Amino acid sequence: MEAAGVIVLVTPDRAAITDTRNTLETLEKVLGAQRSRYTLVINMWTEEAGLRRGDIVRFVGLAEAGVVPADMGGRMQLAVNQGQPYVLMQLGSRDPVPLQVVDALAGVTACVYPPFAVLWQQREGERRKQGGPGIIQRLFG
Repeated sequence: MEAAGVIVLVTPDRAAITDTRNTLETLEKVLGAQRSRYTLVINMWTEEAGLRRGDIVRFVGLAEAGVVPADMGGRMQLAVNQGQPYVLMQLGSRDPVPLQVVDALAGVTACVYPPFAVLWQQREGERRKQGGPGIIQRLFG
């Protein structure tokens, strides 16, 4: 069985970008992989990295499926170190940075599993109405 599509996650640093491109070229040559089945997500994105998103996309040679902004507050590392899902740790947050990361991750998830977009929209609607946790928090939190 073949995957319907593959999301390639890359961070905005030269080594990762070069390795990603080289790996894709090897997959094409050795396995006959089709680049059209792959999409790119730039993870831990920050303008301060000194690279432009468009340049990364062109260099790797994949369509961009999304960008996940960097959370420089250490919350991602905290989630990893505590063995907790970052999204669930941040659902109740009022801080815009983790909320941007959570929304970006939800967008990538919706690319892979489109019905998730409906759940995410319902969550936003319920949060506005209730001023509290939405459907995802109630289900998983």
